Amino acid sequence: MKHILVPTDFSENAERALDYAINIANEFGATIHLVHAYHTSSHAGHLASIDRVVQEDRDKSIQELIDTKKDQLGSSASLEGRVVKGYVTKTIESAANKLTVDLIVMGTLGSNQPNVFLGSTARSLVKAIGKPTIAVPIEAELHVPTSVVVAIDAHSMSHPTVFTPLVKMVKQFGAKLHLVHVEGDAMNTDIDPKIQQFLKEAKLA
Repeated sequence: MKHILVPTDFSENAERALDYAINIANEFGATIHLVHAYHTSSHAGHLASIDRVVQEDRDKSIQELIDTKKDQLGSSASLEGRVVKGYVTKTIESAANKLTVDLIVMGTLGSNQPNVFLGSTARSLVKAIGKPTIAVPIEAELHVPTSVVVAIDAHSMSHPTVFTPLVKMVKQFGAKLHLVHVEGDAMNTDIDPKIQQFLKEAKLA
């Protein structure tokens, strides 16, 4: 894992996700790509000047954020930022493909919003971008994971290799991987043989 993308709107949620990404980057010696997307709406005659002001302001903000995080980076990890004009989902999707990122880490609303699992931006990114994604609640504890729980459909998974990025992280962190399949009100421990074989080959079963 060499490239991690972190979308930011400079909110507390996004900064929490960045802190989490730094923990991962330090373990893998990865580069974090911090990306901010903005969109302006104005009359055509004023558009260029408004864009310039907004771009300069956001460039300053992202550099200040990078400067505050330098002390958290390990010797083999790095952090760089970019500000791009465009709609958030399309901009992040384009950046993820261009940078060939291995992982996206983004902030989300967390349990303080009981009726919302993911915010609208995080939800649209997860749906649009075919990359492994970690959504970090604002109240998440920032430490190396020691136990990872994965909810799966244990009866119909045709491509166990979707676990590959997760397996890499689990092995790097020395964590335990728990697969859970819930059917109705009962937890089912029967696992698709293909998944069992994949985990055995990955030396996790």
